[in-house]
Amino acid sequence: MSWYIEVLKKYWVFSGTATRSEYWWFSLIYFLVLALLAALGIGCMVIYIVFAKITTQTNEYLLVSLFLLPTYLYMIVTFPPVIGVQLRRLHDIGFSEWWFLIALIPQIGYIVSIAYAGSASFDQYISYANYIGCGILTILSMLPSKLEKNKYRIEK
Repeated sequence: MSWYIEVLKKYWVFSGTATRSEYWWFSLIYFLVLALLAALGIGCMVIYIVFAKITTQTNEYLLVSLFLLPTYLYMIVTFPPVIGVQLRRLHDIGFSEWWFLIALIPQIGYIVSIAYAGSASFDQYISYANYIGCGILTILSMLPSKLEKNKYRIEK
């Protein structure tokens, strides 16, 4: 839990480094809290639907958004620390923060898919690009720290 708090204390810090422990403990607690909030929101929504006997005229998208609002707020509030710890982790292994842009591969694919008007075969490749971009960042985050001659390391 201390790693999670430590990352939150560095809310707008994008320079320096983050150890593997700091990065992975923060990621674990972040996703556990995210899963818990989503499960609570979905559970409350199911209970509401069962007991309120929702009719088909109810706007389901509004209902889902309403019950998942705490999850969305958590994601928005913790967005800067999530980006910051990822950038600091890249710095720790000696990579530039520009490597983070590899996560945008799927978004580029979505933009291109608009031009192809949702071709079924093209949509399949976009989902593969999503896995590739996130997979590369995950693998980079597993690399050991680069202790020698790291220009991103701030000496204390």
